[in-house]
Amino acid sequence: MNLKGFVALMLAIAVQVDYMEQAAVPKKRLLFVCLGNICRSPAAEGVMQHLVDRRGLSDVIQLDSAGTSGYHIGELADLRMRKAASARGIELTSRSRTIHRHDLSEFDLIVVMDRANYREVLSLQEGPNNKVRLLADFLDRHWPREVPDPYYGGEDGFDQVLDMLEAACPRLLDALLASDEQVKTGDTPATGEQQRSKRPRDVLHGVTLEMMLHFLVERYGWEEMGEQVPIRCFQFEPSIKSSLKFLRQTPWARKRVEDWYAYDARRG
Repeated sequence: MNLKGFVALMLAIAVQVDYMEQAAVPKKRLLFVCLGNICRSPAAEGVMQHLVDRRGLSDVIQLDSAGTSGYHIGELADLRMRKAASARGIELTSRSRTIHRHDLSEFDLIVVMDRANYREVLSLQEGPNNKVRLLADFLDRHWPREVPDPYYGGEDGFDQVLDMLEAACPRLLDALLASDEQVKTGDTPATGEQQRSKRPRDVLHGVTLEMMLHFLVERYGWEEMGEQVPIRCFQFEPSIKSSLKFLRQTPWARKRVEDWYAYDARRG
């Protein structure tokens, strides 16, 4: 079998594994909570959504945010927070709502910004609940133990909140994708490298992508690659779902895959 046929076969195997995993793994649901749901929690939702999209996990992770009060129901996030987030390439589009008792059963993990939020959320539960965590649980010790409410302060406060969120969300996402037991018991979230070492299929997929890229560059040259393929898509950690999602959604890449199959079929 020539290189094109081998690469096509590897891709076909990875695609089948991807679809089987998507069918077998249920979507994880994550809820962020603060007081009014117009500053901290919608920012957390936006930062995490940005990260989820970058990793190609939008089919796996579902996000929402809510407040413990009803002061701002239906409102967009505070304009100052939207501006601060936009400066970092993050769009905040959610509208304020209050948390309800049923949220505690519908979400896999509820992350609150401070201890007051924590107490308010726990007051809604009807029985034991170990889904509620402080955002600071996913930060190193040098960070504050609570995310400060920037509403009555200056612009620096909004940037501080975003700094904390951007530091916490990668570890939080890793924890959510890990075993439920790890999330519930509060074990230190595994690093991305540790998680990759536990997923042997990612190694196969990484080789597949490396060979595909090598073939594309050799066949079409870096100039066309630069024009047709957003190289940034390949700067993230190897992931079956993220990389194959890119390949399925990019007409240029899909055409090249079809070319491999057609070429190999002609050679018979």
